Amino acid sequence: MHEEHKKIIVKAIEDSFRLKDKYSDYELNSNFQLLLTQLDLFKTISTLVVAIVGIGFFFKDQLDLQFLILSLTFSLFTVIGTISYTREIVDFEAKEIKRQGDIFKEKMDEVINAAVDAIQRGDAKIYFDYAAKEAQAKYLKERVVYAGEIFAFCFYNSISFGLLALMSEKYSFNTISFITIGTLIFTHVISFKDWARPLVDFLSKELKKKW
Repeated sequence: MHEEHKKIIVKAIEDSFRLKDKYSDYELNSNFQLLLTQLDLFKTISTLVVAIVGIGFFFKDQLDLQFLILSLTFSLFTVIGTISYTREIVDFEAKEIKRQGDIFKEKMDEVINAAVDAIQRGDAKIYFDYAAKEAQAKYLKERVVYAGEIFAFCFYNSISFGLLALMSEKYSFNTISFITIGTLIFTHVISFKDWARPLVDFLSKELKKKW
């Protein structure tokens, strides 16, 4: 085996061991922090929804019953959904982190075994063939979860229909109306589209110019 090839393979072994040691801590910490952030959001939403339900109960005589029922339905779904999802996602993420860690460690073991085998046999082609095969391997894409968007959509609807319950008594419109459809479209946009960050960035730039 060419000495330069041997150095490359030995370094690959060393790097694999280092990656194997660091991966678990990195994966656990990053996923855990993201999960905590999302759970804090759900907790805040649930707290606000409980307040909305309370307000709706005390002022029910002044509100349109149909819109009030829709508002309370979205509110209850938000509370029940966030609590149940939080419980389930904690269990799921713990299992998923372990599963991904096992896959990663198994892959690192394959890299190390291929490198050691190449050195023992004095044939660098064994390792390079393995590396070429892995470079062409296709991996599963990261799963996309819209939990935050879904619960935000329900939360915004609970507020919106609560306001419509108050307005409908004054302006006399029904649940099946262009106002209701427009409200659903609006809450869908602010729930599923990125608008807050671009808006804040724009306002920040404008304020910076003035100051």
